[in-house]
Amino acid sequence: MTVGNGRVWQNWAFGKPSTYDGYAYRFFWGVGFTDYQIRAWLCAFPVVLFMAPFGSYIMHKLNVEWMLRGIVALNIFQMFCLNLKSPCWEKLFRSTGFCTALFAIFWFSRSHRTAD
Repeated sequence: MTVGNGRVWQNWAFGKPSTYDGYAYRFFWGVGFTDYQIRAWLCAFPVVLFMAPFGSYIMHKLNVEWMLRGIVALNIFQMFCLNLKSPCWEKLFRSTGFCTALFAIFWFSRSHRTAD
């Protein structure tokens, strides 16, 4: 991989490029970080560090059908809350279209799965 001044960067931390390598390159050799980038990374780091393994554990224990129903219920709730806050026709049409598409995908995948 070629970086800014034409040098080839091959000493990746884990054998191939990762986010950590990109951050290290930007911090040590690049232009540095802005305050916003530091705050965003500090906010995202605990979520990724703790919730990704926990989410993986939960996904192995959870029934797929109940997970899909939960996603649909959360989506409908989010659409309801979004349209209550400063409602307009454009938001209503877009959110209804998104929910309809999501429902159709789940319906198709469910009917396809039960056909097998």
